Order: sequence, then C-alpha cells, then structure tokens
Amino acid sequence: MVFIDALDTVEQLRAAPERIGHPMMVNMLEGGRTPYLSANTLADMGYQMVIWPESLMYAGFSAMQHAAEELFHTGTLSDQRRAGMTNFASMSEFLGLESLYELEQKYTGRA
Repeated sequence: MVFIDALDTVEQLRAAPERIGHPMMVNMLEGGRTPYLSANTLADMGYQMVIWPESLMYAGFSAMQHAAEELFHTGTLSDQRRAGMTNFASMSEFLGLESLYELEQKYTGRA
C-alpha cells in the first residue's frame, strides 16, 4: 500500500491512484494541506484506505476545553454538558478495564 501525503489539490488526489497503480492510502487532517474529502469520495478516486489521524483527538480536546471553561466559570457542569459525556462504566467497558483488573489480581494478588 502506498501512503500519499500532503497533496495540494483535488486534481492531485484524483491523479495519484491512476499514476501510481498500487493500493493507496491517504490521511485527512482537519486544517491540513490536503483538501478534506469524504471516505466515499476518496474511494471513488481509487483510495483503498483513508485515515483521520487527529480527528478524535481534536474533538476530544475541544470537548475538554469547553468542559474546563464551564467548570472554571460556574464551578459545575450543566445537565446538558453531562448528558453529552460518557460515564466510568461505559469507558471501562470500552477500554477493557475488567480484563486488566483480572490480570492485576492474577499477578499481584491485589483486587
């Protein structure tokens, strides 16, 4: 797979898979040099893989900034903000913490 990076135009993005002739990967970076296109559009151009290396981090950081500002200014988080957040149980399940706790117990004897 060929990773193509920092193309400047849609025309360059369209031409690369045709000219290179191998499976292609491209990344989409918000505010980056490469035109920001959807996965479907890029697939239609001939890309087999698209990655968004910073998107989740940018979204998470923005959410953290807003929550921190609200905490700073009000001393609490509104019901609306909390409704958009995950909780410890969901995060633990997603991260697989239970299996890590089991390994900790197995190898340290601590719960």
